[in-house]
Amino acid sequence: MNLKKIIQLSLKDFFSAKFLTLSIAPVMIVFTIVFGVYFVTDIDFATLLAVDSTTHPWLNWILSFDFIQGFINFFLYLFIWGLLIVVSVVLSIIVVGFFTPKIVKEVQKRHYPHIKLTNQNFTISNSLFMYIKVFFIFFTLLLITLPLAFIPGINLAVLYIPFYYLFHNFLILDVGSSIVSKEEFLKIVKSNKTLFRSTTLTLYLISLIPFSGILLQVFYVIVIAHEFFMKKEKVE
Repeated sequence: MNLKKIIQLSLKDFFSAKFLTLSIAPVMIVFTIVFGVYFVTDIDFATLLAVDSTTHPWLNWILSFDFIQGFINFFLYLFIWGLLIVVSVVLSIIVVGFFTPKIVKEVQKRHYPHIKLTNQNFTISNSLFMYIKVFFIFFTLLLITLPLAFIPGINLAVLYIPFYYLFHNFLILDVGSSIVSKEEFLKIVKSNKTLFRSTTLTLYLISLIPFSGILLQVFYVIVIAHEFFMKKEKVE
């Protein structure tokens, strides 16, 4: 089954009463955290643009032009909103992780009752090293790309790289650990790198649409669950 058909099947699942109900709690939690922090934190752009006229007279002169301040303000707002969207997506993945086992079992019940879950040895403690490795590489990529985040026009595009890495690996690890054993997981992921990367990249691009990254996390889990069950079915 190709990606298009998997997404169609997953959408049909997602818009069922059972999965829409499962979506409510993660959405409410993430909305509360993300927008609560945003509205409580008062960002003063005037303060950010304030420059000591005696120390940097030339910079103060440049910032005295309204169109320059308008241009900088525009990119600051764009950067902050873009960063807010990406952070909300990552936060949504973490929150929905607590609901992943239920989502996976529902997908199994509907489409793969003949496939047995073999993830008994794939606990959080057993996969802790894998999560630490993902975080380490993520922070390394973030540090490398951070200096470029202040260049208008490419800042958001550059920051999307480390966050995509985190999105991809968290989603694959979270769903896979709820279905297969650690050994099966490594084997399936290694032999299907292109499939999983093209899938998560598609989902990541969708998640960059405002609010979709929060509202569709359960849908993303359903999509990846279908792919793992299909690959597990072929192995068995």
